[in-house]
Amino acid sequence: MPRSLSSRPRARALHGLLWLGIACGTAAAVEPLRAPASEATGDAGYAVAVAGGWVAVGIPGDDDGAGAVDLFDCRTARCVATQRLHSADPDPERRFGAALALDATTLAVGEPGDGRGAAEVFVRSGDIWSRQARLSAFDGDNDDAFGIALALDGDTLLVGAAGAEQAQGAAYAFERSGGTWMQAARIDSGDGERGDRFGTSVALHGDTALVGAPLRTAAAPGTAHGAAYVFTRGGGTWKELQTLQSTTPLAGETFGWSVALGSAHAAVGAPRADAQRGAIDVFAGTPGAMVWAQRLDDAGALPGQRLGWSLALAGDTLVGGAPFAGTDAAAHCGRALRFVRDGSAWSAAPLADGQPAATELAGWSVASNGVDTIIGAPAYARPGQPHAGIARRLGGDLALFSDDYEQPDPACGAP
Repeated sequence: MPRSLSSRPRARALHGLLWLGIACGTAAAVEPLRAPASEATGDAGYAVAVAGGWVAVGIPGDDDGAGAVDLFDCRTARCVATQRLHSADPDPERRFGAALALDATTLAVGEPGDGRGAAEVFVRSGDIWSRQARLSAFDGDNDDAFGIALALDGDTLLVGAAGAEQAQGAAYAFERSGGTWMQAARIDSGDGERGDRFGTSVALHGDTALVGAPLRTAAAPGTAHGAAYVFTRGGGTWKELQTLQSTTPLAGETFGWSVALGSAHAAVGAPRADAQRGAIDVFAGTPGAMVWAQRLDDAGALPGQRLGWSLALAGDTLVGGAPFAGTDAAAHCGRALRFVRDGSAWSAAPLADGQPAATELAGWSVASNGVDTIIGAPAYARPGQPHAGIARRLGGDLALFSDDYEQPDPACGAP
């Protein structure tokens, strides 16, 4: 069963310092966890992942954009920061940590910045994470953005390279055997064209892959509304089975900006749909025969909130990020929305999101294991650190990660 979530670099440059706190049942019990004070360029929460009692937080802006990842052990009553990971080949603007995929003992980290891009794999032994491999595409080139999106399921890793072939995009499948990772396949869309950005988002469940192409053109230049492609693996090869699209495709929806995949459902984010209020389309069925089931949105949302910017699917729980939400178009507080499935229908369910403040972009990244939800807010500000970044862990309706300096912000709908 896949236990991964990926988050991708976007157009906005974010800088900051990690600040996490833990409230063990009450708001008063807060333990701040901070990166070294000498570092002031973090983007903490740009990518997040959760699995097996561990939380990973990407900090791709750390050290002039070289990037880092912080790991937290949350298997006991309190989460503990255990380790900070860095690239094997650190260099400014490589942005190690811009995408993450995690299961109980394996972590994949994307590094899609300057150069050809890379993905690194770490494995856990006890409480220690060690580098197992550094991966790149055999046919990679500069500006491919290899590592912009990741999905991990057991011994298979899917890596998006949305900039490949003049931004037509590609995805790469890697397989592990005996601790060694090898490139198994390059995955392309059958109808791909320059500028589609295929590989901007990826999801993986067993032998099924879902790859987003949010700028896929419908008919003519300027009509791009996006698509998501379903592939299955058999006999060591990946075959394209189906193209998923919005039932009412409109230019500029960016359908496929984010994707998530379960055993019988697929979710596709279209954050610029409906005057950029955003939406999530859910499909049900088997690979090759998936049918549209429901469009999820935020009733009463203001234009511009961009629901579907990020997605996480765990069983019957679906979480979508809306990082530009607020009481006015410029607030950009952000939020995450949770939907739960009962039978064939999905409905909204309350989710305490830690009272985001204006301009923090909460929901830029999300992750969920069905019990805990992690929300990344990479533009969160602290005094003297205007883009500090933060991640929050929500256990059910209880905000477990919070910050002792947070105050309700009227711009974000708080009293």
